[in-house]
Amino acid sequence: SYAALTQAALLALCQLSGHDLPSIEQQAILSKRASGSSGRSFFSPWCVWDDEYFEEVTFPYADLIHQVI
Repeated sequence: SYAALTQAALLALCQLSGHDLPSIEQQAILSKRASGSSGRSFFSPWCVWDDEYFEEVTFPYADLIHQVI
């Protein structure tokens, strides 16, 4: 997946250059450039995907296995 490739590439580049790893939000935005939906993979289990940003969604159901909205 593009999300995994993005995260691996950023990790390698940051280790080689000595820079800090970008935030999860920044990683998601970078990944979105390759595949729009890949940015969702940085947030688990649910997120809101707007054209400009991703936002993690939390529910008060810790043991929820499946939810249909």
